Amino acid sequence: FSVGINGRRGWHQRVRNTSTPNPLQSLPAASASRLPRIADSNGRQLPAKRSNQSLQTVKRASLELPRKAIASNQWQPQQPERSAREVSSSKQHAPETKLVLAQEMTSSPRGRGKSWLMHQAAERSGPFPAETAAMLTLRGQMVKTVFNGGSIGPRIRRVPDPKINQDVGTMVYPFNNSQQALFLVADGHGDKGEFASGSATRWLVNSLRADDRMQDVGTSSEGAVRAAFVDAFESANVKLHLSRELRGTHSSGGTTMIVVVATPDTLWVAWAGDSRAVMGSHSSRSGPKVVTLSRDHTCAIPSEWHRVDKAGGRRMVNEQTGAARVVVPGSRPEEFHTLAMSRSLGDKPFHAAGVVATPEVDRFDWTPSGLLVVCSDGVWEHIDDAEAVEIACRGGGRDASKACKALMERAVEKWASNNPCYRDDITALVVDLASLAQLFDNHATLQAHPMPASKHKRQH
Repeated sequence: FSVGINGRRGWHQRVRNTSTPNPLQSLPAASASRLPRIADSNGRQLPAKRSNQSLQTVKRASLELPRKAIASNQWQPQQPERSAREVSSSKQHAPETKLVLAQEMTSSPRGRGKSWLMHQAAERSGPFPAETAAMLTLRGQMVKTVFNGGSIGPRIRRVPDPKINQDVGTMVYPFNNSQQALFLVADGHGDKGEFASGSATRWLVNSLRADDRMQDVGTSSEGAVRAAFVDAFESANVKLHLSRELRGTHSSGGTTMIVVVATPDTLWVAWAGDSRAVMGSHSSRSGPKVVTLSRDHTCAIPSEWHRVDKAGGRRMVNEQTGAARVVVPGSRPEEFHTLAMSRSLGDKPFHAAGVVATPEVDRFDWTPSGLLVVCSDGVWEHIDDAEAVEIACRGGGRDASKACKALMERAVEKWASNNPCYRDDITALVVDLASLAQLFDNHATLQAHPMPASKHKRQH
């Protein structure tokens, strides 16, 4: 009768080989609560590999282990030696940026009317004050039909079924220096869309942060900045294709991406897909003034369709709406898959049919007035550019958090009225340009005229 390492008690089969001594016989009664473990010559005990090993398993392992490994008190498989190039690259690798993601919105208990937004949404949730920049995200949902088998109540009920939120929104400030800020929105799609949007966002931000060409956009040439954006997008796309989640030939997962880097007088915009950014203001006399900073990458654009067609891809056009989608065959002859955009990150099967991850990069001058609005297609599906600027300006004025809430509320209402059975993920990021310009000026003033260190005189 013995007590195992895992604490279980039971009869132990007697060892028939008399030449091998039974370790239990040499144990005193006080130490018989557990079986002996592998030990070196000095009596130090090694941790067992598995907690439920029997006595014979422990003995067999002690015989098979080399003496040199036992003496070192650590038995681990040898790691392959890294080359000098790998060691040097690991030393030069910059630490990753800790991203602050858009805050998730949720519905509140019944009886509160339209105050269904989270109360924490108005608080500071990023590197900016709430009145300067704010971002919110809301997971989409589908309507699930439930059949009532009882005799009381309706036979059929429609219950909202929330889906996984595949959108990502983030802001980084300071971005390489106090005169630069980064704003980003990614919209994932497919079975691995959440992984694609989250990973691509992290890789792209870290790549831009470590790039010497992005350390000071004002002093870098225009060609260098464009090349930095292209390299960052394509590098993130290659990492997605080589990842374990999207390595398969018919893997389903990708993301759109739009990045805005703001300096005191310039906005750099790089995007791939149908996430969109606009800039504008609204007045009661002249109405909204809108500057569209990006365009949706779809096969409805002749140049985009020409590239896809030249690569052997096919498209499917909706006769009613005119929307064009890229079509690729599936794993079975009767199966096919479609993609709404002609540029994206990930989407490995579609990249073989002409879809690319190369971003379109543009540069804009801006003045400290109005709002910057960056959203996923959950907003742009039912709201156009001018309406979005008008809603944000009327709802918040100079307060970015209130403007972001108003835009999100209006997008949810649009989805409920136009498509009651489905709602896509919604992410909105709003920046008050006047407050952002003031923030840049304050930091420039502090750098030009630093505060003198306080001197405390000792009193004797």
